[in-house]
Amino acid sequence: MLPLPFGTLAMKPASPSIRRRICLVATVPYAFNMFMVDHVDALAQHYDVTILTNGDETDLYPALRARARFVRLNITRPIAPFSDLRTLTTLCLYFRKERFDAVHSMTPKAGLLATIAGRLVGVPVRVHWFGGQVWATKRGVTRRVLRQLDCVLARCATHLLTDCDSQRAFLAAQGVAPAARIEVLGNGSICGVDGDRFRPDPATRARVRGELGIPENATVVLFVGRLNRDKGIPELAEAFARVARCDPSVHLVIAGPDEGGMRDATRVTLQSVTTRTTFTGMTRCPEEFMAAADIFVLPSHREGFGMTVLEAAASGVPSIGTAIYGLTDAIVDGETGILVPVGDVAALTAAIAMLSVDRARCAQLGRAARVRALRDFSREHVREAFLAFYRRALSDA
Repeated sequence: MLPLPFGTLAMKPASPSIRRRICLVATVPYAFNMFMVDHVDALAQHYDVTILTNGDETDLYPALRARARFVRLNITRPIAPFSDLRTLTTLCLYFRKERFDAVHSMTPKAGLLATIAGRLVGVPVRVHWFGGQVWATKRGVTRRVLRQLDCVLARCATHLLTDCDSQRAFLAAQGVAPAARIEVLGNGSICGVDGDRFRPDPATRARVRGELGIPENATVVLFVGRLNRDKGIPELAEAFARVARCDPSVHLVIAGPDEGGMRDATRVTLQSVTTRTTFTGMTRCPEEFMAAADIFVLPSHREGFGMTVLEAAASGVPSIGTAIYGLTDAIVDGETGILVPVGDVAALTAAIAMLSVDRARCAQLGRAARVRALRDFSREHVREAFLAFYRRALSDA
């Protein structure tokens, strides 16, 4: 736990001559590694940056450790009232001691506790960046409670960000906050895409396929992400098994960490085509698998903007995704990919089969996807929008 300084919770204003200080809070280092490397670099050129998250400093990418101070925070992802109260107290006392000018949170639990603590001690700028809502796929009391917690978070924040217009509309429709209070930076996405890292690369394509034992003329269907039900893994497995039974040229590559034994359940569904299925586990080089792929599939039940779709697009790979908020911003149906109904295995099967057979159409969608990704969602564009946001927010504080 962080050291707990003693005293009242009234925070004195910092001297205007002191370099402004920003504290970034997330439940897990993964959030910073995936989305905040460029943003931390941009902020660190003008402000002092501190990262609060669980785990060890070595869990953060070296680029983050070089640009920001790391402080370990004991915070759990599941709701745990007593533990959460201790974490809230820790945050209050730490924020008061450090006198931050801004607190910026990501992930639901970190957002709730950091915005409440920031408000209690008077941090002038309290920013939360909404990703996909966990409660979007829940029902009954659980959904109502989790939605209400997001409402509390929104009331305690001074600024709300989200990564796409459709998510802003969803949050407003659900009564979390008025649309006017929620800002989308640039054209959307949290961090944009690096068009040099994610690009068509014939040499990498041939090498990765050789390493995986996949023929050069095969059609590679790719999934990158956490293996869980909310990502639509059961539907993907069933749809691919149906396509593969009719088309011997298709191969499936699934890259990402297993959650709750999903890999074993997926293997059962894919047992008849196991020789054409590859599980790679967690990867720090998704660009290599993107370069080797022909079709990217994300049949998610809930999602933020869907950064993996953007990375596939920059790699010249079209995506098949579900018609949910977030993915409807990331995929232009019929232009850069295909949208199918959530949980519709038949529609997902048809979409994969169509693109695997019509390679000219698949390539056309991939070219259009890359053009749009680089034009509207470059990392440089999003980085500049993020830095401009902070200049504006801190100048108004």
